[in-house]
Amino acid sequence: SAYLDGYARGIIDYCSKDNGFAIGFKNLEMPQVCPYELRSEFVKGYELGQNEYNTKINQFKDLVQQHERDKD
Repeated sequence: SAYLDGYARGIIDYCSKDNGFAIGFKNLEMPQVCPYELRSEFVKGYELGQNEYNTKINQFKDLVQQHERDKD
């Protein structure tokens, strides 16, 4: 019973929108462990994190390209 209680608390924390964002922002593969009842919020966070990651990567690439052009 204590194991199940701990598992339930852990999966609720893990499958949160905030944790989904953190995993997406690190560009990690989306885990398939969240139960159906928690999945939609986790996926929303994950997709927001992925979008933020991609935005940062594109900004970095733009800076590198600008730097390369400025050297010439």
